[in-house]
Amino acid sequence: MQKHDVRISKSPCRHRSSRSAPRWPSITIPFFGHIIDNARTPSSQVPKIKRTMISALRSSIRVPVFRSSPVHRRTLISLANKKYTATAIASGAGWEGRTELEDGSLVFDLAIPKEMGGSGDGQNPDQLLALGYASCFLGALQLAAKNNNVRLSNNVEVQAAVSFGDAKDSGYGIGVELTVTGADSTLAQAAHEICPYSRLFREGVEVKTSFE
Repeated sequence: MQKHDVRISKSPCRHRSSRSAPRWPSITIPFFGHIIDNARTPSSQVPKIKRTMISALRSSIRVPVFRSSPVHRRTLISLANKKYTATAIASGAGWEGRTELEDGSLVFDLAIPKEMGGSGDGQNPDQLLALGYASCFLGALQLAAKNNNVRLSNNVEVQAAVSFGDAKDSGYGIGVELTVTGADSTLAQAAHEICPYSRLFREGVEVKTSFE
């Protein structure tokens, strides 16, 4: 499970000046737990008696740890009903191909980023994910503020930084860092419970694949 942090900016507006704007504290908030696991050592290098002790201890040390967050069961999200469906079609040479909405209202020519040896003359999936997560989390912040009778700053902003790279275990993975400007950590935590993107990363979702 990957860990995603929310960083609260020192000011309610990074790009605009405000004479009377309040200053917010700088804080990093882990919003879900991770699993503590013991170090892995080849069994051939561990004496038999120690291997027995390690085996007995494994079940007791593999426990979830949560910091400043509610306890979540690891269950996949399942929709009770569908309110809206967005359909995109990707074609061509993968990351150097093309992706568009089914109705043709939005079209992107894709390109591998320069940092990964590509031309960078186009968009990539991580950029599109960053756009979606930032806007979705902003909406969740506004709803959380309304639900808790909190007056949210008009200058509130959400920056989503999505990184692509090698996962620690195997294969590829992504890392996400949200920077929230103009809201406090309590409201950000509440927004994580609302935002479908945050729930997707935290709980996972079933992906159904069909073939034609």
